[in-house]
Amino acid sequence: MSEDINAKLQRNRDAIDTIDKQVVQRLNQRVLHDGGADEAQVLAKVAAFNPGPLSDATLQAIYRALMLAGLDPAAQATDPAVTDEIDRSIVQLLSQRVLHAAEIGKIKHANGADYYDPTREAQVMAKIAALNPGPITNGTLQSVYREVISGSIALEKKLVIGYLGPEATYTHQAAIRNFGVSLDYRAIKTIPDVFSEVESGRADYGVVPIENSTEGAVFHSMDMLVESNLHICSQVYLPIEHCLISQSPL
Repeated sequence: MSEDINAKLQRNRDAIDTIDKQVVQRLNQRVLHDGGADEAQVLAKVAAFNPGPLSDATLQAIYRALMLAGLDPAAQATDPAVTDEIDRSIVQLLSQRVLHAAEIGKIKHANGADYYDPTREAQVMAKIAALNPGPITNGTLQSVYREVISGSIALEKKLVIGYLGPEATYTHQAAIRNFGVSLDYRAIKTIPDVFSEVESGRADYGVVPIENSTEGAVFHSMDMLVESNLHICSQVYLPIEHCLISQSPL
């Protein structure tokens, strides 16, 4: 790439670094303030604050990831106007971040780069963990940023992610954990069909199980990796947990 293009890339990356510092700070402030609103009220509020280009669904996924961790135990009851100001700031900062990410994406895609870059994503996750003063855990921050990255990709291209279905299986959950909620997910009946969908271009990426902690290695997936020209670009670990439901008392 030319010197001018590299300079433009660096300007946008520097802007994102500055924004990320502010976002991490504001997210940590947010969990220390209880404005008294329930989840539905918070999600409606952030959608109302949204100036674009992020979709309301992406912003709400970001806030669900934040609220899933809950408020910090030291959180204080706060005037709703205070939490509104923090939330408005977070939404505006994320909107600015996406614009800079889109500029970087345009340059990289014009030079043949993929929309999904797991190496770059890992660098972002390491950066925000290093910026994090707490009390939010790094895991919560990374869940938030996975949705930020997913929403940014969706603005450039709605990637199709094929996975071994049906919907709500562990493979589906693993796909969402890896790519975020903002992309297009398609349940596929068999492992060979997942490979076929990606090879044909009907899906951009495929997600299949390689190993199962209760059943061991999934040899069908391994055989397909040997036979196919496709390659592994990322992996995700998902603990398998089951809930026992009964009408009998414990």
